[in-house]
Amino acid sequence: MRPTAFDVGAGDPVLALHSSASSKAQWRSLAEELGDRFRVLAVDLHGYGGNALPPAGEPFGLDDEVSLVADSAMTMLGAPRPMHVVGHSYGGAVALALARRRPGLVRSLTLYEPVCFNLLERAGPYFHVVRGFAERVAARVGSGDRSGAAREFIDYWARRGTYDAAPPEVRARLDEVVPKVPLDFAALMSAPRDPRAYSGIAAPTLLLSGRSSPESTRQIARTLWSAMSTSLILDVPGDHMMPMNRPADFTRHVARFLAGFPPARAPSQELAAD
Repeated sequence: MRPTAFDVGAGDPVLALHSSASSKAQWRSLAEELGDRFRVLAVDLHGYGGNALPPAGEPFGLDDEVSLVADSAMTMLGAPRPMHVVGHSYGGAVALALARRRPGLVRSLTLYEPVCFNLLERAGPYFHVVRGFAERVAARVGSGDRSGAAREFIDYWARRGTYDAAPPEVRARLDEVVPKVPLDFAALMSAPRDPRAYSGIAAPTLLLSGRSSPESTRQIARTLWSAMSTSLILDVPGDHMMPMNRPADFTRHVARFLAGFPPARAPSQELAAD
């Protein structure tokens, strides 16, 4: 069985949550750069890396991801500890769900374009674009056309032709994991539609948005920033895949934000999670 998490470095814990169709391997560069100051924990979400898909036919939502990442982090740490949480795309939405459900585990949030599609207005243009994209991916997965589904997914977030230009081993990995993507979308859409559901998050939050990203994700970032009194929003060069395509630039933003936090108290003095 492939490992479902990695644990690098020493210091205050940083929990890193990857995007859809990715895995914990997305965060190797982040761990290498932060490992001398922080303990970076990277966890595979359901259906990715070393984790199996959720059982067919059973209900699945963001709370299932929250349980997985919370249990994994506490296994690695040995006890509940507040963590700095970093999330990209779907991982950003999971991070927000973690902050809502298990606030005692979240010391801060650094989020790159959390895809909280649940916050898009149903009558607005962005929701219809996103829903059409998700339906095309799901239809191809349902017909057994994994390559077509992965192409739809990757080319939407990057640019047309990105999937076909990728090395064969990358395309094979994407084809393997793309059946989870429709479940991710369904989980996102089951989250609260009212932005005020996020207003109770007390953890200091840095929201990052790429200037070349789809307008849907930029709108979501602005909506979250308006709802969360503890948030700071920052436009950066790049597209939705910037944390993967420009990891050094992304890590620099994370490191600058985390530098503002003093070292945590000893674990024995910290409060247990809710």
